[in-house]
Amino acid sequence: MIVWDEGRLRFGEVWFDEELDAAAAGLDVVRLRQCARPPNHASCELNLSLQLNLTRSMEHLLCNVKPAMRAAIEAAAEAGSTDRYDVLDAADPRAVEGFFEFCDGAVVSGQLVMSRAHDTRGEALAELRRYADAGVLDMSRVASADGGVLTWRANFATRETASSIVVARVGGGPSVSSCAGVADCGHLWRDAMRFRDAGLRTYDFGGWSYRFDDLAEMAESDFRAEFGGSLVRQANCWLGLSAVGRTWVRAHHIAQRASGHRPWWQR
Repeated sequence: MIVWDEGRLRFGEVWFDEELDAAAAGLDVVRLRQCARPPNHASCELNLSLQLNLTRSMEHLLCNVKPAMRAAIEAAAEAGSTDRYDVLDAADPRAVEGFFEFCDGAVVSGQLVMSRAHDTRGEALAELRRYADAGVLDMSRVASADGGVLTWRANFATRETASSIVVARVGGGPSVSSCAGVADCGHLWRDAMRFRDAGLRTYDFGGWSYRFDDLAEMAESDFRAEFGGSLVRQANCWLGLSAVGRTWVRAHHIAQRASGHRPWWQR
C-alpha cells in the first residue's frame, strides 16, 4: 500500500484488488485502482481495459496481434540496431523530472491525471514520485540514432501485473506508419515482453474506451486493440474509512461530476 498525507487527511492507495492490510487502520481515504471487485460504499468510476496474458508464449501473443501492428513491431525490431531502448532507474528523481520535461513538448495520453478532478502537473509529478519511492514505478524510453527521444512510457508494476500509467510521444497521436509510430509500437511490445520475461502474468493497457466525441481517445483505443488482448471491466474507486474521509469522498464525487469527470458512456 502507498500512503501519503494531504493537509489533515491521510490517504492510501492499492491496485489490482490488493487486500487492505493493517496499514489501512490509520487512514482516512483509500484509493483503489483498476479493481475487478469494487467494495461496497465506495465512490467508483467504472471503465474498461485491455489486458495481455503474459503466461502465453511469445508466438501465441504475436498471433493475436493485428497484421499492421505485427509489421510495425517487426520493423521496430529491425530498427533496434540504431534506435536505443532504455529502462530507467525510476528511483532517480532525475528520471521522473526528465519524463515531465519530455511531456511538455509531446503528445500525452494515459490515466495519470484522470482520476482526480483537481489534478495539476505538480500533483501528477508527486504521484509518480510516490510510486517511485514505493518501488512500483517502471519507466522506459526509446530514442533515435541521433539521441532524440521518440517515446517515453511509465508503468505501475507489481510482482504479477504491470499497467500503463502514461505514455508521451513526439509527432502526434498513436500510429503504425510514421517512424515515431513504429518506435512506439516496438516500445510497448518490448515493455510487455520484458515484464513477461520477469515473470509477470498480466500487462494492462491502462484503459480502453470508445467515446465517439473524442477522436484522440478513439485513436488511442484503436491503437491498443491492435495488440490483441482481452477486454475486462474495472473500477477506480475512492473509499472513506473515517468520518472526515467519507465527507471528503462525497465532496470529491460532487467535484468530479461538476467538472465533467464522468464515465465515458455518461458524457
